[in-house]
Amino acid sequence: MLLLADKHKFLGSNHLLVRSKKTTLLFGEYLAYTDSHRKRSYKHKDARKIVSFHQLNHLDDFNNAIMESEKALTQSEISGGTPFYYSKNILSLLERRRNNIKEHYATLTKKCASIEKDIKILKKYVWFWPRIKIAARVENACKSKLLGKHL
Repeated sequence: MLLLADKHKFLGSNHLLVRSKKTTLLFGEYLAYTDSHRKRSYKHKDARKIVSFHQLNHLDDFNNAIMESEKALTQSEISGGTPFYYSKNILSLLERRRNNIKEHYATLTKKCASIEKDIKILKKYVWFWPRIKIAARVENACKSKLLGKHL
């Protein structure tokens, strides 16, 4: 059954949402940098991947997974005080929400790992100092209102 400690553990998965949003911002920044600072030669395999990053729906699945995870976390919040007794209906609802959060967490983790692999490809073609500037810009954006309540 879903205990309150369990609830807090799953709501602690907000860090994955923050990481996912940072990953999205970082991917966009690296892609913009590689577009504006084209190298003379890319590895053939990397060039094909970078071209595929420019598809309109490249990040759509990832962004949808982020939104669905946020929605699942919001729905899982228990309003009001801490009751000493939960009815069977409430316990089954909490169990379903817990399983829903687990599923979203797993999908978001996989999609985040995939985008991070894409970032590694782009990172090869970004010099050291621009990497530092991009990381600082992304960090500042995350501290500002872009990530909202999840910080």
